[in-house]
Formats: sequence, structure tokens, C-alpha cells
Amino acid sequence: MSDATGVLGRVRQPEYTGENRCLPCTVVNVAIAASGSLLAGTWLALAVETAVAAAVAEGLFLAALVVIWLRGYLVPGTPTLTKRYLPERALAAFGKAPGDPVVHPGERGGDPDLNVEGRLREAGALEPCRDGDLCLTEDLRAAWHDRIDALGDGDIAGPLARLGVVDPDASVELVERDRSTVAVVDGRRAGMWESDPAARADLAAADLLTDRVPDWADLAPADRVRLTGGLRVFLETCPACEGALTFDTETRESCCTSREVAAVSCDSCGACLFESPVDTDAIAA
Repeated sequence: MSDATGVLGRVRQPEYTGENRCLPCTVVNVAIAASGSLLAGTWLALAVETAVAAAVAEGLFLAALVVIWLRGYLVPGTPTLTKRYLPERALAAFGKAPGDPVVHPGERGGDPDLNVEGRLREAGALEPCRDGDLCLTEDLRAAWHDRIDALGDGDIAGPLARLGVVDPDASVELVERDRSTVAVVDGRRAGMWESDPAARADLAAADLLTDRVPDWADLAPADRVRLTGGLRVFLETCPACEGALTFDTETRESCCTSREVAAVSCDSCGACLFESPVDTDAIAA
């Protein structure tokens, strides 16, 4: 048994399996395995009995599935080929489009003309700074950090319900997946953020804005999310460790894509508080 385990350990590629498995790569390789097995079976059927050809084809397909399970892909170089040649429409079907930002709960729809900064100023959350920019108001800053500190794992459903994306009595947990933090309800993704601190900042903001935005209950979930996410942009310190925040651009690599993002991250703990795709075409122009 130990020898077999050792062999499997040498064959397995953890960077492409388990939580790191790329779904588009897996689907593409399973399709290739199925097509190759079918072609092999069809060709063999011309020379041997149909039952024998079918058995060989089935064996080849099962062997290919084992390789995909162990290594993440069947065709060598699949991650590179997927990044380079798989159409963005296909990647988007799996939430892997190169230009897509981190997906937040309820972000689709809403009012495209929503003035996020204007609404936050009306709510008393933002005010002009000395340099003419906008900053968090003192009372909002203090209340927000207090709420973030008090937000426990058992309090997640309430704020998510105030965002309009889950029922108040839902069983929700925050889990780490592929450099993101995901809110999971009954195995279903209810929302995704850049990090756990980013998620908790938005959830705490939802609690505060519920009482500060007069028509909060009438807003679409997408607009509520845009307001909490818009408020997060104005964080001055990391809600997890109080470290200083730094703005920078960097390359985000995933199993299927490579993209440039503008990110706000904590110098102390490394948590990413906000990121947005960089329009490289606009920069080049």
C-alpha cells in the first residue's frame, strides 16, 4: 500500500488538483478523453468485435479520467494552452474571464446610474478631506471598525440578508478559496470577496448603511453591494490588523488566466482589501 501511495504521490500535481483544480481545464480534458476514446473504439470496431472495441474504449476513457484526477489535466501544457487559446466567452461561463473582477454578491443588475459617492455622502459616511478628496466621517469610521471587530462567524447571515442575497435564517460560512473569500450557503456561493477582511468590512458596512441610507430597503441587492464596496475603497487601515494600506498594480495568475489588477493591500498582513482590473488598452493609448 505504501508503494502504491508513493507512486500516486509522485504522479499527483497538487498545484492543479483538489482546491486548485481548474474547472475549464478539467472539462476540456474530459471532452478530449471522451472524443479520443470514442475514436479509438470506432477504429477498433473495424478490425475486432464490437464488444471488444467498446471495452477497450471504456478502459482508455477510465484511464484518462484517472490521469486527469491525479494530475489535473491529460494533455501536457493544458493550463498554458487554456490561458492562450480558450475563448473568453468559454472562460466567462466558469467565472474565469480575464477581465472579470472578484464577483460580489448580487452585483448584477441594479441602477447603472447610481452615484455611489453621492449616496455615501448623503448617508453621512463620506465628507470632503482637507486636500479636497473624500474621506470617511469620524463617526462612521469609529462605528465601522467597532462593527468589524464585533462581527463573529455566527453574525454573517444577518448582514448578507441586509445585502439582499440570502435569507436571514440561512446557515452561512466564510471559506477561503483560490485567493478569495467565499460566503457559502448550503454548498452554494452567495458572494465572493478579495479576502476575509474585505468580506467582513462589507458585511459590517451593510449593518451600518441599513440605518443611514433612507431607501436602503428599496435598493436592488446589486446597488447595496456597490455602496458597501464603494465605502471599502475609503478604508485607511486594514480592518484585520490596523496595518497601513498600499495601492499597487500586479499580475494575478490563475489556472486559466493572467491579468493586471490595481490592488489595495495591507503592508503588515498582506490582505487584499480591494482590486480592480487594469484597462491595459486605455493605458497603452
